[in-house]
Amino acid sequence: MVCGLYWKRSTTQGAVWSIVLGMTSWLLLSYTPLGEVFPSALGGFIMAGVGMLVGSLLPIQGNRSSRRRPPRPRARPRALSGAR
Repeated sequence: MVCGLYWKRSTTQGAVWSIVLGMTSWLLLSYTPLGEVFPSALGGFIMAGVGMLVGSLLPIQGNRSSRRRPPRPRARPRALSGAR
């Protein structure tokens, strides 16, 4: 959540990857003997960060980095004058 709030390049795709990788690794470490070697909460936290980083930087359609469009020109306001 911290990346989503403060990192300008974070995307929805990165948030989804973060949730999926964090939950998967936490469950894997919690319910297998691997959890005795490495703490499950720390593993989930690290993998969630990796998911946010990788998911946000991958250029996939719909991701901000793949939609770089030139800025649209702004219309100039008309000058107000008495003569028409």
